[in-house]
Amino acid sequence: ELGVASTPASVFHVASISKQFTAMSILLLAQRSKLSLNDDVREYIPEWADHGSPITIRHLLTHTSGLRDAYLLSDLAPPGNESADRMDAIVSILARARGLNFTPGAEFEYNNAGYTLLATVVKRVSGQSLRAFTEANIFKPLGMTHTHFHDDPTMIVPNRASGYHRDAGGFHMALHDDLGRIVGNTGLFTTARDLLLWEQNFVAARVGGAALLDAMQTPAIPTGWSDGSYYGYGLEIGKHRGLRAVGHGGSDPGYDAYVTRYPDQGFAV
Repeated sequence: ELGVASTPASVFHVASISKQFTAMSILLLAQRSKLSLNDDVREYIPEWADHGSPITIRHLLTHTSGLRDAYLLSDLAPPGNESADRMDAIVSILARARGLNFTPGAEFEYNNAGYTLLATVVKRVSGQSLRAFTEANIFKPLGMTHTHFHDDPTMIVPNRASGYHRDAGGFHMALHDDLGRIVGNTGLFTTARDLLLWEQNFVAARVGGAALLDAMQTPAIPTGWSDGSYYGYGLEIGKHRGLRAVGHGGSDPGYDAYVTRYPDQGFAV
């Protein structure tokens, strides 16, 4: 709309790239003995109903929980209190669910709401919102000064890049009702420069330490997305043209993003 070029300082919404930062937050809390990855979700979500099998934090991190798609269930639900907190509404749907798609740990099924739930766990364990926790424990220490979890839809963000879609009639603004209302699985605003600082941390280990970062990148379960593709904690571990690659994509209305690192080549894009 303004004829402004994208630059390394342009701030983009990067959707599911958010997941690795939510995973890092959980791992930092585990490192500080505030929780364990083997803890039952019910320890932090007391309203959790009996789903038939225990679901752990680790299951949520690796998309192996068997939880149903809370966002789809939300769309199917009758109109209710539109002013209700969207995060709380998603957690409530998960808590009340009467069954699972499969026994936790048995399969991989990508589940956005599982990471929404992890953001709620971060808040309840740390006493800080995911935005505040990541700012203090990840972004500020790494010098990621133009990165935040966007949990306020009214917030003004300097250098924000708007999202668009295109059809036969040309370009149009992309509408995204949850932008600023949902974080954990999505909601990260960042720049190319800041993402490279994040990628450098996997080598320099300034935040988290080598053992934590290795755990994030340890293949946990095959994704089925492609041959040799595995999921770790908020990261996909796979191969690209024969090279080892670690990264994640993100997509929301008006936005497509991808960040990947080739550890053996010392290269990230």
